[in-house]
Amino acid sequence: MEKLIRYAKVLALLSFLIGTSLFVVYFLTGEGTETLLPSFYFTYGAALLNLLMALALLSALVWNRSAWRKVLKAIGLMSMNVPVLILYISIIFRLMDTERLTLVNDRQEIMTDVKIYGCENHQISRIEPGESKTIWVGIKGECSIDLSYTIHGAKVDEVVDGYLCSGQGKRMIYHVDGKVRPPL
Repeated sequence: MEKLIRYAKVLALLSFLIGTSLFVVYFLTGEGTETLLPSFYFTYGAALLNLLMALALLSALVWNRSAWRKVLKAIGLMSMNVPVLILYISIIFRLMDTERLTLVNDRQEIMTDVKIYGCENHQISRIEPGESKTIWVGIKGECSIDLSYTIHGAKVDEVVDGYLCSGQGKRMIYHVDGKVRPPL
């Protein structure tokens, strides 16, 4: 029984550590199915293993009723992963409806009156040469992200991301370099 309880605690800890690692990788990279799909598979597999372990602990109580406190503590420890999982999933769903856009001013001039519009409207008063600013843009339905800014009194309009839809969130670094880009 002690061995089974120890395995349950190790399983709970490993589930937490691996799940948290996958969450951090997704948060840092923000890239769709490359990290998200393995995370979902791991989540389902870990949930199944933890459920089977809880059932094994409960069935072991039939033979050793005196260990019921230790068994309930082990099951309680394993159950603590559930709220963490719910938190991670809610954050991931929020990220899937958000583009984390980093604007990098690669021009030699100061960009002023910077406006991001389309999916959501944001405004930045100025971006110095070589400076970058990160904006979290919510994606609601189908939309695009466009950029407008002023350099030396001239207004410039650019398309940053031509088509986005809910669930297509990502991280994007957009270099404002003054080069003409083909329409998206």
